[in-house]
Amino acid sequence: MGNHVRGNKKSNLIDMLIKVDKRRHYKLYINTCYFTPNAAKSIIMSLKDDVSIEEVYINIDRREAIKWGKNALEAFCQSFRLFPVYINAVETPALFHSKTYSLVNLDEDNYIISGSLVIGSANLTDMGVSLRSGNIESFIDTQDLEVVADHYNQMQKLNLIDLDSINDFSKSEEYSFKYALINEGYFYHKWSDNLGQYLAVRFKLSEEGKKQTKNETLEGIGFKIDTATISKQYFSFNDIVPRHLENTSNLFRDYGIETHLGYWIPKCISNSIDVDEFEQFSEKLFGKLESEIVNIKNQITSDFNFLLNKGLIEVIEDNEINESSNIAVSNFDKKVENLKTNPLKLKRIFSKYDIFELPYEITDKENIEELFAEMLVVVESKSRKNSSSRAFVTSYEKLNLEPVQQLNYSQSKE
Repeated sequence: MGNHVRGNKKSNLIDMLIKVDKRRHYKLYINTCYFTPNAAKSIIMSLKDDVSIEEVYINIDRREAIKWGKNALEAFCQSFRLFPVYINAVETPALFHSKTYSLVNLDEDNYIISGSLVIGSANLTDMGVSLRSGNIESFIDTQDLEVVADHYNQMQKLNLIDLDSINDFSKSEEYSFKYALINEGYFYHKWSDNLGQYLAVRFKLSEEGKKQTKNETLEGIGFKIDTATISKQYFSFNDIVPRHLENTSNLFRDYGIETHLGYWIPKCISNSIDVDEFEQFSEKLFGKLESEIVNIKNQITSDFNFLLNKGLIEVIEDNEINESSNIAVSNFDKKVENLKTNPLKLKRIFSKYDIFELPYEITDKENIEELFAEMLVVVESKSRKNSSSRAFVTSYEKLNLEPVQQLNYSQSKE
């Protein structure tokens, strides 16, 4: 039986999996390209309420495992007390794109005597299986023991790497290593975004409103006028302006590798710089927003009603700003919530740099090889290499990520 689902993916997946003899004990096997701990825990804990689980094995793409890191994945496994949970990385020349979920009960000779298999499009991620607003996914299930056994036997042929070894690569895995090494850093690109621009509320002008763009009344009440929209800043942030990494040039000199995407900075360095000041900036920003939020929402509602009554703005569909005053307020709330839940976004505003991860997938081999070669040329051209450059070269020579992962911000900056 198969179907397409969105809002109740988790319950559909579990209902398919538990079509087994519930008097027996089962091992749960999950193969997935991408992984999030919340989704994995949600599926596992829901399943245990319906069937007896002995062990859980999760196989994820090696690049995904490296991205999460050994410590985070081990902490996830150790968070379970009722049964052991194991995560292994799958090494493949291309992306490991399998998405399968299976329960198997084995006899003493390792033959499957009861089991269920679900194959689909859903990764073991929030968007894939747990969020009602996530992706639309497809599932198909079978309890045919011959099919379940064939899938089980195919899993035994996977090139699995335990968490202790995910940072070690052989020469034949050099391309995977290059991808993993670049993923150990963030790219810094100059950015002009600021709090005022980001938190400004924008309204779409009606045809009548477009005729009034030279009307000084709108500018007089604080609106910035564009061709088709007007916007207004309702939040004053003058007393919390950050110093925007005044030592950025030193950061790039001491830890950066220049690329066409921007400066590459190891994540361990990026995550440790200006930690105290960034936290103070965050606390001050959200504290001030909380104290002013009621007044801000009242101002937004008042302006919306004024503009609408004058026929200056359009009322448009969902996810846009002018459907109602509540939508305008809701969009402001969403921007604030995005800042709270997206540390890279907030750090971009704080630092005046767009900070982003490698924008290429493992399948984009040409761009990855070109970028890696570019970084290697830049590093090797320097007579005096900075800490990151030395670690980058050492990691590549040893095909091991630890030299880059173990950098620290106080390390020598020659």
